[in-house]
Amino acid sequence: MIRKGEALGGHLKAEQQAVEPLIGRGKVLVGLQRKRPLNRDPSVQHPAEKIRVLHHLSRRTHPQDHPQREKISPPQVKLIRFIAATLLDNPSKPTMTSIHNQPITEIQISLTKEQEDRLERAGFTKVLGDLNSGTSGPLEFLWYRRGTSRAITRIQFSFMEEMNEGLTASGFTLINKNINTGTSGNPIFLWYLSCTTQFDSPILDLKVTTKVEEEPELFLNGWERMGLDLNRNAGGHPVYVWLLRDTTTYICSITAALSFSEDKELFQQGYIRVDEDTNRGAFPIGSAVFPWFRQSKIMGEGITEIDVSLNKDQEFKLQAKGFTKVDKDLNEGANGDPVYLWYMHSQAPAIQFLTVLVGDVTLSTYKRADVCNIVEKNLNSGNNGVSLYIAYK
Repeated sequence: MIRKGEALGGHLKAEQQAVEPLIGRGKVLVGLQRKRPLNRDPSVQHPAEKIRVLHHLSRRTHPQDHPQREKISPPQVKLIRFIAATLLDNPSKPTMTSIHNQPITEIQISLTKEQEDRLERAGFTKVLGDLNSGTSGPLEFLWYRRGTSRAITRIQFSFMEEMNEGLTASGFTLINKNINTGTSGNPIFLWYLSCTTQFDSPILDLKVTTKVEEEPELFLNGWERMGLDLNRNAGGHPVYVWLLRDTTTYICSITAALSFSEDKELFQQGYIRVDEDTNRGAFPIGSAVFPWFRQSKIMGEGITEIDVSLNKDQEFKLQAKGFTKVDKDLNEGANGDPVYLWYMHSQAPAIQFLTVLVGDVTLSTYKRADVCNIVEKNLNSGNNGVSLYIAYK
């Protein structure tokens, strides 16, 4: 059973980087022809599945079997087999027993060099990427520690006081350090939860991006983008946290909340909140509205398509196509167009990731990269707010 993906630790990271170029986009290690790039093949969408493919292909690299095809060198074959056997826990091959196989069990944030030194001595791993990138604030970093206790399965952020009550009542742990320290942005705090419901999966690795151009590649390679820009209203660069789970998950249900009083129940039901208000910047100021989703490990339970309606005509067309409406107006109280989420279950591949893109620059970057589906209907339609778009893969 695969329990880990590309989240290799320590001495294997260099080997992983050496192998990744061999995967390629549009050709495989031994020149076996595929109709689409490996990274876009639904059968190998999760990073761990790439390793399974590497293991399979590395057993078919004898020149006499494929005399006309591009070969990889014997040292590369040996390296691939070692990494594949390690990650597949094959008892007849070398295995890894280091702490890097374990899930993340604790998260921290450093605001000073002194705090960095203290966390490093305590065995925490620093995630590269300044959480205050491009602002006047101090250098800040995300840190994590692995262990054998309960794995962290959910991460959320708060940027309004009203968001705290539902998180506290649902058992989330607060890191009481304002990520927007030293800036004029919203006070932002990170919360995490260790849970074992059918909708929870352990988190194996974390990354931070500070440029929108860095994001599509992570989206393509199985990383899950958190919904909040940690420089929200602070200027600076768009800063997002990304996480990698121990298994492939599929979005099995979506909803929206028009009131913070709904938060506790949704968290307890296994939902994850996309931490961006769909009425952001709206005038007149509307209700704080957030999309939510829930994940399943069963592909057959997954939603396969998401859309948005901005008027009655679009609602009728989506309903005729078989979509189901989430009956919560994402423009609630803002006097804009009635904006609703819609979803469908079909025979198409199930959706694994859902996020909100902020602004037209981000929209253009993702469109050029062509790594996911984008619903090009502004969630702030008709209210002069910040342009927001649903993206999913």
